[in-house]
Amino acid sequence: MNKLIFCIKTDKLVIIKFHFIRYINYIIEILKYAYKNRLGDIVTDIEEIIKIVNLLAQNEQVLADMYFAYSKEFPTFKLWNFLNEEEKKHNCLVLSILENVEDGSIQFSDMHFSVRTINIAINQVKEEISVVEKGGRNLEQAIEFAIKVEKSMLEKNFLNYFSSDDLSIQKVLDELKTDTKSHQNVLESALDKFKKEKEYNSYESIVKRINKEQN
Repeated sequence: MNKLIFCIKTDKLVIIKFHFIRYINYIIEILKYAYKNRLGDIVTDIEEIIKIVNLLAQNEQVLADMYFAYSKEFPTFKLWNFLNEEEKKHNCLVLSILENVEDGSIQFSDMHFSVRTINIAINQVKEEISVVEKGGRNLEQAIEFAIKVEKSMLEKNFLNYFSSDDLSIQKVLDELKTDTKSHQNVLESALDKFKKEKEYNSYESIVKRINKEQN
């Protein structure tokens, strides 16, 4: 009888031990799966950020192309040449941070910021270039569109989602934001002069005055 009870107890222990081991293995598999997926998420995030940075660089380049098109259409308005050079510089600055994204020196704070958002901005500028090349803009309209684009970049916070603990990298990011705001200001100032003076001053004299202030 005692032998029978011992056998029953032993069998129960074996069963409990068996289920316990299965449970532990189950937990291990869950943890392994979660860890594997987390690594996958990190890789995906980095790839997404790199894609966004490349698109931001492309956005700066199409802005440079737009200002170049304006400079060809309105060659006496020297501000276009300045802005063209500024956007080409920005393109290089944005591309320069790609390596820092890959090594984790730059953080990206909002992954809902989408590739689609930047593509829309790029396509709008490309459409504007096409309109300008067909002679569909006067100078005042060109300035208004340029203000809209620069202002949109600030309102959409294209660069505010990036940050870095590295001061030299953060300086580059801050420079890009400061320059964009500066572009908006100088364009708004030029537009304001056109609207105030166009009724009693010639186009040439207004342009000459604005050019002089930019030197």
